[in-house]
Amino acid sequence: WSRGRCVTALDWSPHYQELCLAAYAESQQSHPGGDSDGVVCVWNARYRCDSPEFALHCQSPVTSACFATYQRCLIVGGTYSGQLVLWDTRTHRRTPVQRSTLGAQGHTEPCVFTRVLGTERANFLATLSSDARLCTWSLESLTQPVETCDLMLSAAGHSIRSLAATCLDMLDGNRFVAGTEDAMLCVGCRHGVRAGVMTSLAASHQAPVTSVAANPSPDLSHVVLSSSMDWTARVWSLREPAEQPLALEAAADYVMDARWSPAHPGLLCTADAAGRLDLWSLGSDPEQPLARCQPMGASGAGLNRCCFNRTGCVLTAGDHLGRVALLELSEALASPRPDEAQLVLRALHEARQARA
Repeated sequence: WSRGRCVTALDWSPHYQELCLAAYAESQQSHPGGDSDGVVCVWNARYRCDSPEFALHCQSPVTSACFATYQRCLIVGGTYSGQLVLWDTRTHRRTPVQRSTLGAQGHTEPCVFTRVLGTERANFLATLSSDARLCTWSLESLTQPVETCDLMLSAAGHSIRSLAATCLDMLDGNRFVAGTEDAMLCVGCRHGVRAGVMTSLAASHQAPVTSVAANPSPDLSHVVLSSSMDWTARVWSLREPAEQPLALEAAADYVMDARWSPAHPGLLCTADAAGRLDLWSLGSDPEQPLARCQPMGASGAGLNRCCFNRTGCVLTAGDHLGRVALLELSEALASPRPDEAQLVLRALHEARQARA
């Protein structure tokens, strides 16, 4: 199912800690799935078998996917065609039980972000396509979106539409931060007077932004991590949008993904196209990686995605050949200090003073 397919998304189940999801693009090789261009495999990290628990497929390459946060058996995928698909692992079908309609109201470009937000009683699906269209959906019906918002960039007091989005993350239920092919990192809101109108952060990247992630710690909700094809990852403080970010410059190629640990406010990982996975501890040393490895060996396979599990003790990395590696973090790496959030803020402050 997965050999020769580029890993396009990784996610861990919020209900079953041993289940990890991996989404794959199309492959030129022959596969049991026949003509299925898009594949999502659910792997069991507890037993570590060579075959997945579930092998789900659809007719378009999967570009983003996630577990439904409040529904145990649902998996949502966004495809290259712009269509959204919904799988139910309780059924015997391995094809989607729901599909969105391709039309003017929904997405017609590749989906680069898919996530279920809200609360257990009131939740919704948020998606973003590469033409910077942000939609919200009800999982009960994907016929048409509940809300549609075309993101625009505010420049010199005017709004322009020419944006090509590559990634997005939600800061809360309303605010979000997005990366673009024009190397910009932009902040905006879903609702309000300036809904959908984004402002660009100063000193953005020098090449297309490949990922963006908000810090999951409540004390650091204004701290954002981004990665880019300019061989760097950067840490931003949205409280000082005009300030220079903290640059992490140890990659040997394009930085394809960067993610925060959900349990350690200062721990993050970066994955680059040279196949290297770097662990950084901003509270200890923001200048050099705390640990480095090549999980796929010296095969030359570039990493495309990385992701921590929900406890922050296991790290997954996926490459462009369809392989997913699981790495277990030592307790010394995974466990934060009591004042870790303050150490991160101090590191950002000292970095700004050094540049000044």
